[in-house]
Amino acid sequence: MKNLLLLLALVCTCFFQACNEYSTNLSTKAILSDKQDIENAIKGLRSLADRIDDARSVIGAANP
Repeated sequence: MKNLLLLLALVCTCFFQACNEYSTNLSTKAILSDKQDIENAIKGLRSLADRIDDARSVIGAANP
């Protein structure tokens, strides 16, 4: 009986460790995905800023 309880404790420990690792992996993937989304947004904002600068140049050239 005592061996059975030890075996059960070992199985439960392994199960909870596996669940914890799986959860950590999901969190890491979510963080990396969020990071990629932020980087894409920054690229979009830089592109928009470049377009605004180009438009200012055109307006400045048209109105000396």
